[in-house]
Parts: sequence; C-alpha cells; structure tokens
Amino acid sequence: MFVNARARVAQFLTCESGASTIQWVILTASCMAITLSMIALIGGDATDLAGELPSSMDDIGYADGFPDATSDPDANRDQDPG
Repeated sequence: MFVNARARVAQFLTCESGASTIQWVILTASCMAITLSMIALIGGDATDLAGELPSSMDDIGYADGFPDATSDPDANRDQDPG
C-alpha cells in the first residue's frame, strides 16, 4: 500500500504536464500587470485630454458640429474635371 503511494508521489513530482499551464498563467499575469500599470500611468492624462476636446473643437470652429454632407453634394467638387 505504501509502495503504491510512494510511486504515485514520485510520479507526481516528476511529471511536467502542468508546467505549460503554469507558464501560461505567469505570462498572462505579467501581461495584465503591464497593461494595468500603463493604464495607471497614462489614464489621467488621457482623461484630461478628452476633457479639453470640446473647447478645442470650439476654438477651431466646430461649435455647431460638422457640416451636413448631404445638404449640397456638389459643393466640394471641381467644376472642370478635365
């Protein structure tokens, strides 16, 4: 009985079938750590820039939105195509 248990423990300790799973877990955790640290690093600046976007759009003349493209389809065409 103990011989069988010792053999199973020895087989368990020498088995490498779970090693690739552990490697994938470590790889995924490190990717998540890098992603979260980058979000923490640039997240505040991105929020500030997004908050400044409406005033920047007002400064360049898009306060009322973009011009309606369907109102005059020939407005931006060249008159002489040749």
